[in-house]
Amino acid sequence: MGIIKTCSEYLNESLWSDLQDRSSGDTLRKEDYVAYSTLKDKDCTVDVLYKYLINNYEVLGDEQIELYNGKSYGHIYYSVYVPITLSGDNIETGVSIEDDKYIIPFINFTVSLKKYVKKMKTVREIDDEVFDYDEYARAYTKTDPILCSEVADFIEEILTMVPNPALRKK
Repeated sequence: MGIIKTCSEYLNESLWSDLQDRSSGDTLRKEDYVAYSTLKDKDCTVDVLYKYLINNYEVLGDEQIELYNGKSYGHIYYSVYVPITLSGDNIETGVSIEDDKYIIPFINFTVSLKKYVKKMKTVREIDDEVFDYDEYARAYTKTDPILCSEVADFIEEILTMVPNPALRKK
């Protein structure tokens, strides 16, 4: 004979199961879905960009679109890592904190993507001396702060130029 769960136990188990399904991508809630139309005229935050990318793209290689945080010079930063090609080229969005929102002010990209980034309509400036090492450069787009639609356009434009893109629209 099975054990009958209390209402509290059932709800707790159900909640954790639901959270696991959502984090693994098995379940998509209405509040998790971000369409391109919702990006228009919206300051780009890490959370919105991440949701947009995982909802609208699939990754062809082993790497995934990742949301993570780290520390740099004692400051915590948040970032979205976006694999662009199967050969390891990628972009990362850096963030600054404004009014408790994590606004994306620039886009870092692997230097091998520079020849494509130079051709892009959304980019106003490329800074390739921003890092102490030569692996990454930084692009600033035409608006400040960056709009999420502009970051999405930046990614889409790169994907049309690079060979063997690692992302494709779902």
